[in-house]
Amino acid sequence: MNSDNTNDNIIREYREGLQAQIGILETLYRLAGRKREALLKEDLKALPGIIQEEEEELAKFKSLGTLDEEVPGEPAPGIRELLMEREFLARQIREMNFFNHELIEDSLAYIRFSLQLFQGQPDSSLYGTGGIKETPTVNSLIDMRG
Repeated sequence: MNSDNTNDNIIREYREGLQAQIGILETLYRLAGRKREALLKEDLKALPGIIQEEEEELAKFKSLGTLDEEVPGEPAPGIRELLMEREFLARQIREMNFFNHELIEDSLAYIRFSLQLFQGQPDSSLYGTGGIKETPTVNSLIDMRG
């Protein structure tokens, strides 16, 4: 009997841990969506707040510690579904963050290209194709030499 109670407690704690992780992952997914919208709308004022919230949620996630991936015996009813939900959310967050990363990289490439135009660097190419096509000498829009 005592062994059954111990096993039930382990399963209950495991389920609660999974549910806590899923709750945090859901929040992180919503934050990643808000970040995507801010990036698309070029709302730079919203980004620091979103990033701060993400860092707080990640700290909560880390404070939960790791769950043993092996529960004794066959997974209890509902555990398998929770594991699948956690995996699905993690995959969704990863994809959203990859998309956000690409948006940021595109913005940085545009900024670099614009700066190169202002500085008059002849090898400026938005897609890094320098050396493939000849570029005529470019006069800068602003004299950066003083």
